[in-house]
Amino acid sequence: MASGRTRCTRKLRNWVVEQVESGQFPGVCWDDTAKTMFRIPWKHAGKQDFREDQDAAFFKAWAIFKGKYKEGDTGGPAVWKTRLRCALNKSTEFEEVPKRGRMDVAEPYKVYRLLPPGTFSGTDTTEAPFQGDQRSLEFLLPPESDYSLLLTFIYNGRVVGEAQVQSLDCRLVAEPSGSESSMEQVLFPKPGPLEPTQRLLSQLERGILVASNPRGLFVQRLCPIPISWNAPQAPPGPGPHLLPSNECVELFRTAYFCRDLARYFQGLGPPPKFQVTLNFWEESRGPSHTPQNLITVKMEQAFARYLLEETPEQQAAILSLV
Repeated sequence: MASGRTRCTRKLRNWVVEQVESGQFPGVCWDDTAKTMFRIPWKHAGKQDFREDQDAAFFKAWAIFKGKYKEGDTGGPAVWKTRLRCALNKSTEFEEVPKRGRMDVAEPYKVYRLLPPGTFSGTDTTEAPFQGDQRSLEFLLPPESDYSLLLTFIYNGRVVGEAQVQSLDCRLVAEPSGSESSMEQVLFPKPGPLEPTQRLLSQLERGILVASNPRGLFVQRLCPIPISWNAPQAPPGPGPHLLPSNECVELFRTAYFCRDLARYFQGLGPPPKFQVTLNFWEESRGPSHTPQNLITVKMEQAFARYLLEETPEQQAAILSLV
């Protein structure tokens, strides 16, 4: 798999534009005359009037283009839709425009906007990384920035393993899969056969998908195990915040980290948080049935810790451009 430092989403952008222009997929069309927004039919596969050859054709085409599906393979519309949805959500060149989509009609659809290269989706003038121009962000995060994923595995409060993943995305699993997917697999450290942790890992099944890229950190829970999370992007409230099943969730946004880092260097705020924590829960077998946190995975992007550890001289150089 290509390194996260060199891989980009240009193929996705070019492919999407070509398909929208082709007109070969029913309902896939431009949403504005300037051709900056496009529609994708988004009917649920469980609907009685769902037509796989039409309603899932666009998602299937992407899976075929990426080499993730060929006729006769297992999988179906839900898997194809998930692949494209995650690709769009992870890309820095697209953003969903919920106000223009319609999910409450007979033929529901979502609308996505094409973003100029280098734009962070969802960032407006009130949430810009810096008050200065885009060069500030480029200085902090040059093209060779290390977006590798650093993982720490903790069982029952004890660190049992660490890993560094160079790929843009990976799957955390208990056992290696024989799947032909090119996605890198990262194995949980093996506990003793009688340890409670082993019982929980046996339920991991399809595991957890993790993406680490210039936009941030994203996680998708595919396993049935309840997983709570704590991260800089956590919503307000005490939690616990549970990962939904089979949905791509943003846990860390690079643009927000850089904004808060600049404030920290200027003495205007605390050091920005950059660690994401996933807690895996099992219901207690005792009379109270209180859930137990048996496994914790901590993750972070390598560049974030590096920037926080800059010397005062390097910090001053950064602030000169902010």
